[in-house]
Amino acid sequence: MAGIEGVLGPVALFILITLPGAWLAFGIPLPAVSFAGRLALSVLLSPLVVSAQALVLRGVGVDWSLVVGWLCGINLLAGVLVVRTARRTAAVPEARAWLL
Repeated sequence: MAGIEGVLGPVALFILITLPGAWLAFGIPLPAVSFAGRLALSVLLSPLVVSAQALVLRGVGVDWSLVVGWLCGINLLAGVLVVRTARRTAAVPEARAWLL
């Protein structure tokens, strides 16, 4: 079981670094911003968003020991926005070159 924790730690870190900000960066229509720009904006906004999410979870009574698990689960849903935008970007031939 020690091997699973070694894998899940970096995965949880990636989720908490990129996906909380994706709610704003990919959820709001920004036609002038590229996919890479939105991804960078997502990483930039994540500390602010994850802090607010953690405070809301604590406000509704979730124990601190469970907050990280809840945050990972909640923010995995933002991955849908990222994938949807990536697919839409890949459909445009000029924008597709950086994905390959």
